[in-house]
Amino acid sequence: MVDREPPAEPRPRDADATRRELLLAAQRRFVLLGYERTTTRDIADDAGVNLALINRYFGGKRGLHRAVLQNSAELLEAAATRHREPRRDVVSEFLESLDPEAWPQLGGHPLLLLLRDDEETRPMRAQALATAVRRTLVATDRADSGDPEDELRAELVLALFCGVVSLRSAGLVERLRTAEPEALRAGLEAAFTGMMGE
Repeated sequence: MVDREPPAEPRPRDADATRRELLLAAQRRFVLLGYERTTTRDIADDAGVNLALINRYFGGKRGLHRAVLQNSAELLEAAATRHREPRRDVVSEFLESLDPEAWPQLGGHPLLLLLRDDEETRPMRAQALATAVRRTLVATDRADSGDPEDELRAELVLALFCGVVSLRSAGLVERLRTAEPEALRAGLEAAFTGMMGE
């Protein structure tokens, strides 16, 4: 008679852990492939859970996408406020965020999620990007200036940072793609100083 192995213990049900696994898997897929090319089956497979749980916990792919965007906005905000010094070097913070290990849970920079065109999530994405603009204003002691020119300058800084992240991700501009973040410092600092009139 052949000895049989005892049946494997069923994995304990943990709804919060399952939600986190699905969110993590979806973040990575949406950053790397975008919304359209990502399938719920791939997300469920990556998370090691039943496909039906995406509907149960998030109401489907669109709801999961909204949860990912919300989480990414929170990650950016947390990264911006990690250092409490009011004049924390904005360029240094940005360079740290370019490190491939900075967002291991995403597989790429969260700005990539916020830049993808999707009408339904536009308000959420706009709010997250406005938080980044405010961070620049706070760091340069202009948060309460009320000057629309200051806000425009901070938006230009955001546009520069978004452009760097996008082009590095797309891999279309070789030197920018392969440059170590620290190699970008001088140019970014000069641009930041010029834009913010520092």
